[in-house]
Amino acid sequence: MAFLDWFKRPEEADTTPEALRNIVSRLEGLPPDRARRHAALAFILSRVAHADMQLGEAEATKVRELLVKLGEMSDAEADRVAALAFEESRLRGGTENYSVVREFGTHATHEEKRRLLECLFAVAAADGSISTVEANALRQIGDELKLDRTEYLAVRSRFRDWLAVLQDGRFRAPDGSSDPTE
Repeated sequence: MAFLDWFKRPEEADTTPEALRNIVSRLEGLPPDRARRHAALAFILSRVAHADMQLGEAEATKVRELLVKLGEMSDAEADRVAALAFEESRLRGGTENYSVVREFGTHATHEEKRRLLECLFAVAAADGSISTVEANALRQIGDELKLDRTEYLAVRSRFRDWLAVLQDGRFRAPDGSSDPTE
């Protein structure tokens, strides 16, 4: 085998991110396309819920609510998909985040991408505050979805009161101080 031959993929190769394959394989009884859509949506929502390395109950509840609403899932189905996505996000999030968003983006309409961004902001705000780490993840996902800056800022402006950096009208450093030089 020549150097870099391993890099070539046949046209029919499955390019589905491993995290999605793992979730889909555990969703018996669902048609493959539906399972794949559910897995991608849940994984991306869980990405924001885990952005600050903490998964609070408010965020987990919001993810399940959105899966019921957006994914048209039953409560039991949403609980199952969310639990699988939380696990995969925790295990593979750092390496699979971009791939899953890209996969979602190739199949979603522009309106679905914009709606997803709104939902991601709602997940981040579920605990009462959107941390700087969460805000950065939201911006990165907006870029990965190829949403323009104006669209991103329009959604972000609706969540202004939840942005930790703007709460109480002054800057807050990660340690809670108002002076970042302290």
